Amino acid sequence: MNEREAFEEARRRWGRDAHVRYSQGELPPGARPYAVGRWIGRHFQVLGQGDSWEEAFAQAGPGGAPRQC
Repeated sequence: MNEREAFEEARRRWGRDAHVRYSQGELPPGARPYAVGRWIGRHFQVLGQGDSWEEAFAQAGPGGAPRQC
């Protein structure tokens, strides 16, 4: 899955506020490079993260459990 496909999947799951993010370089402890979630105002609510888009969506599940990021 590429970034465009990940964004389309996020939009399908969570609507217009959906967002995907890929982070390179050094990450905080426990953070993974691929994150999926939604914007709530100016805050990105992480619903899933992993070492691939697929892992991030699998962790999010159908509704996803919010994580602060």
